[in-house]
Amino acid sequence: MKIFRLLYRAAAIWLLREADIHAAALAYFVPFAITPLLLLSITIVGFFIGGNQVGILLLRWGNSLDPELTDLIFVSVKNFDNLTTSYYLPFLATIFFSSMVVVTFNSLVSGLNKIWQIESNGWKKFFRRSGRSFLFFVFLQCYLIGLILIDQMFVFLYRIQFIDFLEYVRPVILFGSTLILFTLSYGILTLRPPSFRARFYGAVVASSLIIFTKELVALHTATAPIPGLFGTAGLIIVLLVWIYISTGIIFYGASFAAAYEESKRSTQITK
Repeated sequence: MKIFRLLYRAAAIWLLREADIHAAALAYFVPFAITPLLLLSITIVGFFIGGNQVGILLLRWGNSLDPELTDLIFVSVKNFDNLTTSYYLPFLATIFFSSMVVVTFNSLVSGLNKIWQIESNGWKKFFRRSGRSFLFFVFLQCYLIGLILIDQMFVFLYRIQFIDFLEYVRPVILFGSTLILFTLSYGILTLRPPSFRARFYGAVVASSLIIFTKELVALHTATAPIPGLFGTAGLIIVLLVWIYISTGIIFYGASFAAAYEESKRSTQITK
């Protein structure tokens, strides 16, 4: 079948164009970059739902992973607050995390350009690439804010006994939002992206694999003795591995888009 040939060709492209190396580099920077992105999104959402609700939201997120993780973050913040007597350390942290966001976007763009064989040398293309990165930053912020607001909506619906309905709707919304994120991101980040249909099909593959691996991680953390054996460190290791797998999946979706474009061109030539 054609779909299996495309999946096989996408795997070949993923390996031949060194997507594993780019995925490893991207996975290294993602934990540093996601911190300022989430903080900015939560700050904006705080204007709508209030500071107290933001605190409840963060506690719920932390406890859903592991209560020990919440305790660790609380102690770390408390110790940092005792050490900080000026704006010197927060200023350095702002510079560091902002630079991590830039490096993360550059790693993502570099990987996509390699997979799609797009030349991006020269100052003109550098500034165009920077503009695309800024546009992606704005889009990603809107996406994260939307996810947080949707999460708050689900909390409200849980309170009014819509639990059975939400069990079916929540995975659909998660898949749909991830599909939109990948489809648009593939088009925003590169100067000459594949066709919309190719990007959409690649996003379908990537979103499906992301949801599947997310469920595997949830099952693993709920049943495996590793998080309990090693405490919060064990959980963080599992999450870091999942981040690497997720970045690899993002590039695999891009590889599938490239495979689809190749298949479409070869079909047109034979005709």
